[in-house]
Amino acid sequence: MHKQKPWHRPRNLILLALLVLVAFLGIKGWLLVTAKPVVAVDYTQKIVDLVESNQPPAAEAPDAWPLYTQAVQAAYQIGIDVRDKAPSPGTDFAIPDYSLIYTPDTPFTPNPSADPDVNAADAKEAADKAAKAALTREWSIKALGLLKDRGVYDQLQKLTTARRFVRPKAPEGPLLLVLLPELGQVRNLTRALAARMDLAGKAGDDTDLIAAFEQSLALTRAIGFQATLIERLVSTAITALALGQVREEAMRRPLSADTCKRLLAAIDRQIVRPPMSLPMTTEHYFALDIIQRTHSDNGRGGGYRLITEYDRMQAQMGTRAAPARPRIVNLGGLFVPSRQDLTAKVDFFYGRMEQMGETPRAARAALNFNPDLAIESLSAGYDMLKEIMPALGKAFATEDQFQLGLAGTRTMLAIEAFRAENGRLPASLDELVPAILPRLPIDPFAHDGRFRYRILTAPDPLGRTYLLYSIGADGTDDGGTVHPHGNYNALNLSSSKGTDFIINIPR
Repeated sequence: MHKQKPWHRPRNLILLALLVLVAFLGIKGWLLVTAKPVVAVDYTQKIVDLVESNQPPAAEAPDAWPLYTQAVQAAYQIGIDVRDKAPSPGTDFAIPDYSLIYTPDTPFTPNPSADPDVNAADAKEAADKAAKAALTREWSIKALGLLKDRGVYDQLQKLTTARRFVRPKAPEGPLLLVLLPELGQVRNLTRALAARMDLAGKAGDDTDLIAAFEQSLALTRAIGFQATLIERLVSTAITALALGQVREEAMRRPLSADTCKRLLAAIDRQIVRPPMSLPMTTEHYFALDIIQRTHSDNGRGGGYRLITEYDRMQAQMGTRAAPARPRIVNLGGLFVPSRQDLTAKVDFFYGRMEQMGETPRAARAALNFNPDLAIESLSAGYDMLKEIMPALGKAFATEDQFQLGLAGTRTMLAIEAFRAENGRLPASLDELVPAILPRLPIDPFAHDGRFRYRILTAPDPLGRTYLLYSIGADGTDDGGTVHPHGNYNALNLSSSKGTDFIINIPR
């Protein structure tokens, strides 16, 4: 009688294991192909809550965001009205262009040619450009008058005493698709205020100069208390414009001690911002929101990338044409980091960024973390993170430059106030405390936190009687040597050697 072979012999066990594996992969593949993301966390609301947590509660202060938007939109409409009424200056110029009012003229000076016809054509082009610039400037000044006549300046003055600014919650949808259209409009409004400062300074109207300055800073405070990184950067840029205009005015003519002190008081009242950790937390939310919208969810923090959902999000953002790919491509999610791995990487990365946001520049090196290098070092499987994470190292460099400009402007105004009161320059910066300042502002680039200051034996070709400067990114005092390719290059470590960043340098 033939003896029956046992079913559990090795070959059958191998076949059974293969069958189970195929079934497992088939079920897993089917679930992945048919899976849809689950939006379980409302990160938009988290951002609103984050903004509110850094401001007075609604019961203590009315929300001035509507007043802010009214002023910005009114200024924008004035620009449209003037543009439509003014004669067209041509394609090289746009009306109004407020920067032409406060930016030094740079006339077109063509190189001479042996051909008289070329010289004649160049001379005509230069004259045409000058005429267009004069026309644009004329109508831009008219637009400034309308800003005053239509009450925009009065609205901005109310913002200077407002304490609470909370942007309304964005509509439902991916955070990356949230648009902030008024940011371009507010930048143009602050250019108008810089032009107003320039004209007020030339007219000797210090009251209007100070008002325009403080109104600019009130706009930046409204934006700077919001949560996104782009709002932080715009706030930084327009604050730097206002501070630069004040420094320019202090170099153009002697300011009274009262004017300097009122400008300092405006800075202290208006330049109040949350630390950089706020926009870093928001960027963290952005990344987590993308993950939840582009991955499957097993309810325990796990899941896989849904490639078709990521493609769809990129198409909505306009970064990639929408590919008509079947959902079977989602099987590729099995071969890239899982949702759990991706979330852990994001949490680690932004945890370090939030820590950096709470740390002064001088102590940041001790954290031993370079965000841009960290992103570049990610393996190919983390391509999604490389695409969605901004250049955060540059954002911190911009913040450092802003803090330097702010501290330098306060120091320069204090020097000018001291000179106006005492009829002489301070022998050292220490003389500014406590007569003008409660403490000396900190140079974030100096190891000792001190700005460098030197009285000149005679006025230099720019008419300066002293130099105020930072030692810059190279960390050495080079005697106030300006970078040949632009002052801000002294703050770039790769190009700063042998140069300093000068505070009192004309535009």
